[in-house]
Amino acid sequence: MTGGENDNKDVVLLGPELFAKAVNVELQERIRDSKLQDNSVVEYITLKGKATKRPEFGKPEDWSDDNGILLYKNRVYVPPDNQLYRDIVKMHHNAPIMGHPGVQKTYDLVKREYMWPGMRKFIVQYVKGCATCQTSKVNTHPIKPGLIPIQHSGDTRPFQTITMDYITDLPESDGFNAVQVVVDHDVSKAAVFSPCTKNITAEGAMDILQRDVYRRFGLPAKVISDRGPQFISDRGPQFISKAFKELHNSLGIEMALSTAYHPQTDGETERVNQELDLAFRLYCANNPENWAKLLPQFEFAHNQQTHSVTGKSPFELLYGFQPEAAGTVRTTPKHPSTEQRLQSLQKARENTIAAHAQAAAAMSRRLPAAQVLLKLGDKVLLDTKNLRLPYVSRKLIPKRVGPFTIVKVLGPVTFKLKLPETWKIHPVFHAALLTPYHTTKEHGPDYV
Repeated sequence: MTGGENDNKDVVLLGPELFAKAVNVELQERIRDSKLQDNSVVEYITLKGKATKRPEFGKPEDWSDDNGILLYKNRVYVPPDNQLYRDIVKMHHNAPIMGHPGVQKTYDLVKREYMWPGMRKFIVQYVKGCATCQTSKVNTHPIKPGLIPIQHSGDTRPFQTITMDYITDLPESDGFNAVQVVVDHDVSKAAVFSPCTKNITAEGAMDILQRDVYRRFGLPAKVISDRGPQFISDRGPQFISKAFKELHNSLGIEMALSTAYHPQTDGETERVNQELDLAFRLYCANNPENWAKLLPQFEFAHNQQTHSVTGKSPFELLYGFQPEAAGTVRTTPKHPSTEQRLQSLQKARENTIAAHAQAAAAMSRRLPAAQVLLKLGDKVLLDTKNLRLPYVSRKLIPKRVGPFTIVKVLGPVTFKLKLPETWKIHPVFHAALLTPYHTTKEHGPDYV
């Protein structure tokens, strides 16, 4: 290959493969000149087996000499020098022609030509500390913390703790294109479906609460929801909206918002949303403009069905009886007397709260992996699937970014991270979005 811009057009430029060979030569010189060579082996080979001291490992016939480089079973023996180890592994792991292989493949590549005691262990730690691998590869062992139940008192009443969420982007029906879903979290699991619009404000959400929940069941003590636009401030998702702050300050209602991009806190409403989505597909596919008119029937359908945990329908736990859903052929009433109904209702609610407590205890016994893996001050990588990063294609985005430091442990599975000031996102994340970041002395310092 001739030089295009060189004054001497007869100059031949060396190809990159020859430069790679030059690097190998430099590495071989470092190995040959190392003062950490195994003297017992050198003496044994020099004296052709007549030395008084035998090599510390291997059989004498396993060793040979190649111009001052010790060979063990025809592979280059690398003296005990961590920098030499690191450079050799880096050459077989980091180079584009190698492609950042995993532990076993990196080990297989290195052992073709080199060996040293503890080589596999060193390679394991080197690959573990590789930041490129940690941020770019699929995590085959992600953190899977167990569910942490939301605790409630034993004397709670229906709709004292409620969950809220929204189903949006529905076809327009009677001027509405969304549904506000409210569920009684602690007792009955009853749902209230209210038509609304996608761009509903915090004030609008409060109006619906007063009209459809407060007047029927009283003032809730706690509202659980995700970080939708109805609940967060224009300043960013880390701030609760002014309207809901006023609701908390004036009425003492507690707001419990889910962690960023992981609305597990509001799992109750998420499940009801799935149920309502199914009803829309079943009954509104051919007449999508009618869903608002059918919404009261969908609410009734949910509230009359037996809940898997309570063993009762929401109606039974709210009113002490099951309303008639269809015509009956009975001629005698099946409802008990008022006194019997009140006693039965009280007993049913007590049993329901006990059932919730039993289910919560069962979940609590499953120790979340995050409690073991993550703690204050740890460095973690953050999953990028919900982040808007300046890449041309999502295919090119690293799977994780960081590392970021855990500055506060908010619960068994929720952690606050120290994020760049320019990131306008809520800094609290669920453990499922975090991966421990590893640094190892074998790999050395790395930056991502």
